[in-house]
Formats: sequence, C-alpha cells, structure tokens
Amino acid sequence: MPYCPKCRAEYVYGVRYCLDCDEAVVEALPEEAKTANVKFVTAFQARHVMEAHLIQGILEAEGIPCLLVGAREGVYPQLPVFIQVPEDRLEEAQQLIEEVRESPPPPDPDLQDEPIF
Repeated sequence: MPYCPKCRAEYVYGVRYCLDCDEAVVEALPEEAKTANVKFVTAFQARHVMEAHLIQGILEAEGIPCLLVGAREGVYPQLPVFIQVPEDRLEEAQQLIEEVRESPPPPDPDLQDEPIF
C-alpha cells in the first residue's frame, strides 16, 4: 500500500499525492516509521482552514503533533477541517484548545481610544 512520507497516512493503490500534506506517496515507509504506529484521533473540528492552521500552530508550539484532515486551502477552504492528535495526547490538546478559545484577544496597539474626527 502507498503511504504519505510526511503524515504516514495509508492510501489505496492509484493515489499519487497525500490529500492532507500534498506530498507524493511512497510504496513503503522506513521500518522505524511503521513501528511507531501512533493512533490519531479528532481533537477539534475547525470551521475553516485558517482556524485549523492557527490551532495547529498552537498545538505544535506546545510539542503536540497534529494532522489536519479535510478541506485544503484553495479547495473548498470554507469546509470544516478536523484536527487530529495522537490518542495519548488528546486530553492535553483539547484542554489547550479550550484555554486558547476562552482567552480574550490581546489588545490591538493600532486601535486608538480617541475619536478619529
């Protein structure tokens, strides 16, 4: 079976590129990649690709690997995207996502308190 060398997703024969990573698939993964056998589960459903990329950046900055499954930029970017993390990091990822979503946005230094006119 073909595999994506980046996210290690398994595909059926005939697929040439990974739907998530846009990488060319390979016939076999290196032996150490096969033994990793990490199960990814959905931690969050983003409303669109931009939101998914923001959350992906936050998770990866905290050392939590993640995959984006679903819509891609340029191909129905308004469709939801599922953010998947290793099963053993699910609770940690969901807690981090919740903290970020509940926190108020930082103040914008470009906004002025005084009237424009």
